[in-house]
Order: sequence, then C-alpha cells, then structure tokens
Amino acid sequence: MTNQGSSKSTKEHARISGNVVITTISLSGVAINVSVSGQPVSISGQSVSISGQPVFVYISGGSLTATADISGQTVFTVPSYAIAQALATGSGAVNLTYTAASPSRSIVDCITYHASSGTTTSSELTVVLQYGGTSSSYFTKLLSVDMGKDVVSDILWVPQAEVWLVSGDAVNMTFSNPNACAYGAVVRVRQV
Repeated sequence: MTNQGSSKSTKEHARISGNVVITTISLSGVAINVSVSGQPVSISGQSVSISGQPVFVYISGGSLTATADISGQTVFTVPSYAIAQALATGSGAVNLTYTAASPSRSIVDCITYHASSGTTTSSELTVVLQYGGTSSSYFTKLLSVDMGKDVVSDILWVPQAEVWLVSGDAVNMTFSNPNACAYGAVVRVRQV
C-alpha cells in the first residue's frame, strides 16, 4: 500500500488514522471484490476513498503483500482454511490417530476428550506427535495426563504454539481406559 496523499507516494507506507483510508492496491491477474455494507464496489484503475464504513476485501486466487502503519485502528486477518478431524467414541481403550495427507499442510487446532465419568484407576492419557518417515524413537509427547489422579473426565488441549503437520505426520491419542468409561475423543486440525 502507498500513501496517495504524500509526495513520497511510491515509497511511504499507508497510514490509517480516524476512519478514512486512501490507498492503491495493484495485483496482476487477480480479481478484487470489495463490498461496503453489502453493496459491491468495482475497482478498475481508480482511487477509492471510503469514509466511515467498514471495508472487507476478499482476495481469491492470488496473494496480497502490503505494509501499513496503523494508528488507533483494529485490524483482523481472517485466514482461509478447512477443518479436518479424527474422532472416536466407545468404552474401551482409546487409540485415535489423525494423519496429515498430501497436499495439505495442517496445524493442530485442539484435542478433546470427554467421558461419562472420571477414571479412578491410575492410568495415563498421552498425545504424541509422530513425524512421518521416522521411527517411534523420534516421536514427541505433546500431552500426558494421569487420568486417575484427579478422576479426570474432560480434557481440552489447545497448543500454545503452532504445531505443524505435513504429509505423513500424525497426532495419536492413547488411553487404556481401565474403568471402561464411555468417551468421545477428537483430534482437530486446520488445513492450510
């Protein structure tokens, strides 16, 4: 983005202050659809100034690289991704695996476990990151919970840092479920 109100318009980044933004976006071979309060706006070689209106720009089939100095504004970036998951229910042992497939790359979103009652027997629920093409000696334990210690019946684990999966990588949840509690378990990822 460049600041159209400055003599340095080819070098200075856009500044957003108050509710008025004047800028130029140039993308080769990419259609830009802008909608203001539900009404489409067509941009074709023209500068557009929109005052007091929220502006949402959706770009499909290309990428946009822009830098802006933002003062007093909130910016939300809405990523485009699909949700995929592996799930299991039952009352026996848990052995649930989500395996990333080509061509998608995935980010672990959350892992959940819910049982009809808490386990009273000391036993460990583990979640392991399995790197495709490597032996189990290189797998990484992401989560370990002694289910009997506090009679655990519910777990929601959300990674504090992004855990990326590429084709062949897997996330595996195991639990012996010694008290045969009825459960539901999910490994959920965002495919990008």
